[in-house]
Amino acid sequence: MSRREIILERLKSATWAKPASRSIMSPEDEAYQGEVQIFIEKAIAAGAQVEELGNIAEVQDRIGQIVAEAKIEKIIVADEAITRQIDWQKLQEQAGFLVEFSSELAGDAYRSYVLSADLGITGCQYALAETGSVVLEHSRASERLVSHAPDHYMCIVRKGQILKDRLVLAGLLQNYQSPPAAWTLITGVSRTADVAMQVVLGMHGPRRVTIFLID
Repeated sequence: MSRREIILERLKSATWAKPASRSIMSPEDEAYQGEVQIFIEKAIAAGAQVEELGNIAEVQDRIGQIVAEAKIEKIIVADEAITRQIDWQKLQEQAGFLVEFSSELAGDAYRSYVLSADLGITGCQYALAETGSVVLEHSRASERLVSHAPDHYMCIVRKGQILKDRLVLAGLLQNYQSPPAAWTLITGVSRTADVAMQVVLGMHGPRRVTIFLID
């Protein structure tokens, strides 16, 4: 038997350990058992402001207060079920700002408005306790620029949307029959640094992020 044949025989007879598969939690097991306190701590550490409120009516009141204090003039809102629960006409009468839903603008009109907006507001699909991130899915009605272009970004999160970590999220995404055009994970404010380690906020996204956490 040649040396080559001896080596091949040894390889065939060797006992190979099968690597352990990486488990992904199913939605039934862990998807909605998010750790709220960890999410809050991680989001704050990433530079976001987190406010725990009781319901959408309290969110509406806080938006009105913040808009008035900051003298915000233009708001772009993602057209979602949760954002439609806010009485925008009432807020406009109180604070005198302009508001448009992303679904009601198209092409250059949409881009021009969103790039000049002071505030963008969305709901979210999920949130991650592991990193304090909000997870957005994007369709025509919920364009990515709403959360990225304005200087101030607000996200409305229900506690039941908080997932433990990215593995749980991965398990959920596998079940999508018709996935959206894109997903975005937003973790705190936009930060970048040059070679001298000078940190600049808002270079590639919002300089201020506010998360309203409701039941």
